[in-house]
Amino acid sequence: MLNWYKHSPMPIIGRLTDTEKQKLEKVRLKIIADFPAHHTIEWLSTYSGLNELILKQGFKKQYGTTVYGYLEDLRLQLGMQLVINSYESSQSIAQKCGYTLSTNFAATFRRKFGCTPKKYRMQAGLAIQESEGKSTAMVNKAISIINTLLQKHHTSQSLANIIGVDPNKLCAAFKNKFGMGVYLYLRLKRMEKVKELTRKGQSANEIYPLIGYKNVTGLYTAFKLTYKQTFGTWKEEMEKSELVNDTLSIQRNDAIQYDFLVP
Repeated sequence: MLNWYKHSPMPIIGRLTDTEKQKLEKVRLKIIADFPAHHTIEWLSTYSGLNELILKQGFKKQYGTTVYGYLEDLRLQLGMQLVINSYESSQSIAQKCGYTLSTNFAATFRRKFGCTPKKYRMQAGLAIQESEGKSTAMVNKAISIINTLLQKHHTSQSLANIIGVDPNKLCAAFKNKFGMGVYLYLRLKRMEKVKELTRKGQSANEIYPLIGYKNVTGLYTAFKLTYKQTFGTWKEEMEKSELVNDTLSIQRNDAIQYDFLVP
């Protein structure tokens, strides 16, 4: 009779009640809250008020994995992020993920991702380098086009079409490199050109068609948006600064000539 009991199939639970589902969710949230701590089925059963059979079978039915499988997935996801984004040793990462031995972590990691943590880190590093290289080349091409054709109205889409890349990737690359999208970068480059040409003596009316604006008002508006001051205020401050510099330069030259003449 005892042998029959040992080899009899485990009972299969039926449909979960709403109360049971709520208790299973309580278990799942507890696993996340105490991660990477390891709770036994017996402890979780007491904590949730579910018997062990409903806890084990109900959890798998509700979330598609076992209680321990869910915890292991959390550990491996953290492990993967640490492998990619840090230079910590396997032993250090294993401990942070709740593994006592680094060998256990490495074996579990390999089953999940198909290679050891060390190899995964190397492959991820190479992929990142390749991606960064492509991103830099893409941005450099776009910058070259913008600087050459400053009077043209460029968008992420138009530049992407010229270069032959995805406009979303181009925009993301610009934001990653400069902290701004293509449009703001173009406006900044135009305003830098405005300052350069103004210092050379050209007026705003002469400059605006050279950098792609339909009228001088467009230039004034863009300038204020970029530098938080009007073009007129900047020009006045620039002229005063240049006047002071010229005066100081004359004074220095006079002093040098005086020193040279005085025996």
